[in-house]
Amino acid sequence: MAATGWLRLGFHAVSLAVVAYSVVWLRQLGMLAPWLVLMFTMWGLATLGAFLCVALVVDASKLWAFTLQLHELLFALACFFAVIVTTIFWGLFFYDRELIFPRAFAFPALLNHIQHTLPMVVLALEFLALHRRPRAFFRHHPPVSLLLELSVLVGGVIAYLHLTAALYAKSGRWPYPFMSGFTFSTFLGFATIAVVAALLVSHLLRSARLHLHYAPPRKPE
Repeated sequence: MAATGWLRLGFHAVSLAVVAYSVVWLRQLGMLAPWLVLMFTMWGLATLGAFLCVALVVDASKLWAFTLQLHELLFALACFFAVIVTTIFWGLFFYDRELIFPRAFAFPALLNHIQHTLPMVVLALEFLALHRRPRAFFRHHPPVSLLLELSVLVGGVIAYLHLTAALYAKSGRWPYPFMSGFTFSTFLGFATIAVVAALLVSHLLRSARLHLHYAPPRKPE
């Protein structure tokens, strides 16, 4: 394995270990509860963890067609979740911390950054450096189809919104403090905006990936 391959393998292994440690840390704090399934952050961590697992398989073995397609799909999804989680969480956090955490809730700062900053850092490095391969590689391994990528992405967002609506219908509560004033009609508007935003962010990320990783090199003038 070339030096770049070992670097990629080590990066993915360490990143996965940190993600796993954050889950262990949550358990030690007694915060691993069923309601966490409604935390968008956990969906992002789960997607990142799945991507890193598949990335390790790709790093350490032959590049099977199915594995590569799954690798590319999870990379796209992990990028989407990282962008949404990082921008929305920190935007609300700096605007008014209580929109995310109740005043009396003490959350470790390091764990906070592992969950809400690290995914963006890991995937930015992956996107800009480690994910890059020779142009010939991508000519033989085309990107995941747009229809499949959007279907999985929008399906995931709709599933999340459905679970959130089910929680409200059952208990009258929303998962986040900033949603406390929502009525069901407000939530439907929020859900519509969320799906449109998902499509827009996915389109921008896909365009950037195709341009950076798949576009032919410019010919010298």
